[in-house]
Amino acid sequence: MDVMSLIKDLYNISGARVSVHDANGNELYAYPFKLSHFCEKIQENIFTLRNCIECDQKASAKLTAGCKPYIYRCSCGLLEAIAPIHSSGILTGFLMMGQVRDELEGNNRHILKSSRSLFKTEEEQREFFGKIQMLEFNKFESYARLMGVMAEYITANNRFPTKADGLPELIKKY
Repeated sequence: MDVMSLIKDLYNISGARVSVHDANGNELYAYPFKLSHFCEKIQENIFTLRNCIECDQKASAKLTAGCKPYIYRCSCGLLEAIAPIHSSGILTGFLMMGQVRDELEGNNRHILKSSRSLFKTEEEQREFFGKIQMLEFNKFESYARLMGVMAEYITANNRFPTKADGLPELIKKY
């Protein structure tokens, strides 16, 4: 089974966007290809885009060999999860899933408060907010565990293209 089929399947059962990244954080595959409407709007602003990137970089820095999926909230408060992909013991990439909100009212207030200045009107903000996929937190945790199993499958079956440029990586691989 190819990687794209797997991420489409996870999206189909979870409703959360799923993406595959190389070790530098560059997105290689995603389903759906486009960001959620809310995240597109958030990333139109250079400052909030920078916050999104920093948040994802901090999450990827927590990944180690044998690491389980790490669940976190993005800078706007949306749920995200990340799981490592390895090749010959080297972190070569990761799976990400998210751009969803949960049922907790406090988290929803945080999303609205953190994004208020990016919308022309409160009505526009509520419209974008209403389009965000909502999942119960415990279901999101279950989907994140499935994503972790997918990452292990990709790792075990060498389904992820790697490029070892540095001497340390080549030595470790040898």
